[in-house]
Amino acid sequence: MTDIGGYIFGKLIGGPKLIKISPNKTWAGLFGSIILSQFAFLIFFLDPNYKFSISILLSQFILSIIGQAGDIIMSYVKRLNNKKDASNFIPGHGGFLDRVDGLIWIMIFGKFINLMKKKVCILGSTGSIGVSTLNILSNDKKNFQVVLLSANKNFKLLLKQAKVFKPKYIYANNLILENKIKYFCKKNKIVIINDLNNLKKIKFDITVSAISGIAGLLPTINIIKFSRKILIANKESIICGWKFISNELKKYNCIFVPIDSEHFSIANLIEHKNKNLIKKIYLLASGGPFFGKSINLKKVTPVQAARHPNWKMGKKISIDSANLMNKVLEVIEASLIFNLPINKFKIMIHPQSLIHAIVEFRNGLSSMLYHKNDMKIPIANSLYENSFLNKEVEQNNLFKKNFSFYEPISKNVPAIKILKLTKVLNETGFIIINIINEILVAKFLNNRILFTDIVYKLLNILNSKAIKNYLKSNRIQHINDVFKAYNFCRSLVI
Repeated sequence: MTDIGGYIFGKLIGGPKLIKISPNKTWAGLFGSIILSQFAFLIFFLDPNYKFSISILLSQFILSIIGQAGDIIMSYVKRLNNKKDASNFIPGHGGFLDRVDGLIWIMIFGKFINLMKKKVCILGSTGSIGVSTLNILSNDKKNFQVVLLSANKNFKLLLKQAKVFKPKYIYANNLILENKIKYFCKKNKIVIINDLNNLKKIKFDITVSAISGIAGLLPTINIIKFSRKILIANKESIICGWKFISNELKKYNCIFVPIDSEHFSIANLIEHKNKNLIKKIYLLASGGPFFGKSINLKKVTPVQAARHPNWKMGKKISIDSANLMNKVLEVIEASLIFNLPINKFKIMIHPQSLIHAIVEFRNGLSSMLYHKNDMKIPIANSLYENSFLNKEVEQNNLFKKNFSFYEPISKNVPAIKILKLTKVLNETGFIIINIINEILVAKFLNNRILFTDIVYKLLNILNSKAIKNYLKSNRIQHINDVFKAYNFCRSLVI
């Protein structure tokens, strides 16, 4: 369209010449090429299936300029080499090269733009956080390029994601999964890696770490060196390996962003604030599916416990939410991330799950962060550095809601007793709490213990002599010490 517009306007209007190296080109032709290409663009977007935006219009304008610049540059190169390419591809108006010179430069520019896309790595792409992240990225492929996906078991969903996002790598630290995707990856030129340290000469602009449980610890640590910014949703990794994660973050100058809704909220509420002014931080819990209900908790099934009233989450975190262990773990996580003592935090029940954290300051002010109970909101705002425009927000939704808050009672919610066990509230103790809980939740999901056994067994083990002796004689000095603690905890859980 740029060539046609340039030719027609140049012939009809004529006028001053554009540049000496291409004497037939005029200023009128240049403007004509831009006007006609923009006009064609606007007609194209009359189709309701396409979304119009100013940024796309601007991009089209730039491309038309680049097309004309490419035409002029190629004219200069041809004259420099005494070539005209006067074939009869289109009679009377240059040759084949004249038809594609602008297009060649547009393609070069397009490749450059593609290189400017933010490269994204998603560890745990088939989990709830991974799926939500890809859902956001699918609407903005012009700014983001998914380079690495990973999964553990759900190979069918992984392959669906790979077909849509066409990653360069798939991380599969599972031989069974690797065998199931091998043919697909070979056919689509996707590299399978089973060790993240095998990545070379790559830097992800954004990594989302969302592998569930302690299985996410090593991948999270290993991916930091390849990442400019890492969004972590895996609280188990932070609880068990914050010392090692924070060291890697400093070593490789990687920005850390927590995307758990509570920690995302706290980070935003205390940003640029003096920590000495913080009096108390309240983490809000929904209360889970059984809050306010008369039910025999001993007869609760895994399906019932995983049926969260407000959030769509994975099984493990849903079980943790049902007995408030999730909030206990989040308090531990927050104390590590924000370098604040456990007693600075308090759990409150907020059934609506719309306010996620409240910070009370010593100056008499309190701040809270409200957002719809959808993990896509903290994820998207972390991806876009809080400049995300959510078109799905209900107008004045804040004023249509009733907010209620309750203080949990340890008799009804025994999990909160853990935060009073001062002898185990240290680095090694945090790891043990997390590991034993993870093992017990897995047993419950496999119908090997009762729902109520999760917390009661955890409390009994934490108060045992074996734990006291272990804490006295063991310190976490190396990452292997975390896995030694894991094996020790497995021996205690019957």
